[in-house]
Amino acid sequence: MRSIGKLSKPLNNEDGIALVTALMLGMFGMLMVAALLFMVTTGTWLSGSQARRQTALAAAHGANNFFAEEVIQRGIEGTNVAAMGDYNGMLAPGPSAGNFDFKLNNSGFFNGDQGDAIITLRSPTGGPDIVVTATLVSTKRGNSEASESPFLPGPGVADPQTGVTALQQVPALYQIRVEGQRAANANLPVERAQLNSLYMY
Repeated sequence: MRSIGKLSKPLNNEDGIALVTALMLGMFGMLMVAALLFMVTTGTWLSGSQARRQTALAAAHGANNFFAEEVIQRGIEGTNVAAMGDYNGMLAPGPSAGNFDFKLNNSGFFNGDQGDAIITLRSPTGGPDIVVTATLVSTKRGNSEASESPFLPGPGVADPQTGVTALQQVPALYQIRVEGQRAANANLPVERAQLNSLYMY
């Protein structure tokens, strides 16, 4: 009688299990390395983007001060942006510079304007410049004037000796918007910083 060999039992067959385990461990290892590389790359990109945005924001603060203290002050005195000079290449008229005098002297909102002045802040290290567009968003005119008047500083009541009413000074309010971005990457929104401020004259 012929002996019948031992039947194989597929469920108990452990041939090749070491290979499958090694492949799975290798795959998990590669996934961990890929995740680590992704985290490092993303962190580097985010930190660089944040640093560039902080640079643009700092430039916006500086340009905002320059626009308020220099451009608006000279504009109130009657000088248009185009006639102020370029300040060694830093200042240039913006797309709405022709309306700058009108906006200084009339109350209203001017949200559609693209900018009264373009202020370029040069990088001291030879890197990309920061370009800031500054504009008057709105103006609320008071009775402030560039010329001194003996009636403006009064308390708003009649003088008992002369009977003349001294006008209470109501300052003019200017809402300013500046937007700065690196000149080399002008289309990247992550490198753009916008600042709004209120200037009282």
